[in-house]
Amino acid sequence: MSTGLSDDARRSYFRLRAHARSLATRSAAGEQLAESAARAYLLALGSADPERWIDVVRSSAMLLERAHALDGFVRLTAAEREAMAFFDAIVRENDDLLAAVPLAVA
Repeated sequence: MSTGLSDDARRSYFRLRAHARSLATRSAAGEQLAESAARAYLLALGSADPERWIDVVRSSAMLLERAHALDGFVRLTAAEREAMAFFDAIVRENDDLLAAVPLAVA
């Protein structure tokens, strides 16, 4: 994959994508959210546009919301719980970006 990113940014992208995929294994809707989060992150890494980072936090929040909803019905794996913690940190540390932007209802 040729992204034009630094090694650190590329590793960071692959880490986020792997965590997103961990949360996507149970449905097609989850897969779409995971791909959206990974795509948003890749675009943000290659851009100076602050809107791109808002997209990352928004898509992370939507993926996390879905995972929390699933957690009420099924037993999540260790990998899924680790992914939830990963995305929770993204959302928590960047909640100021979401404060001005309403979440879309899926």
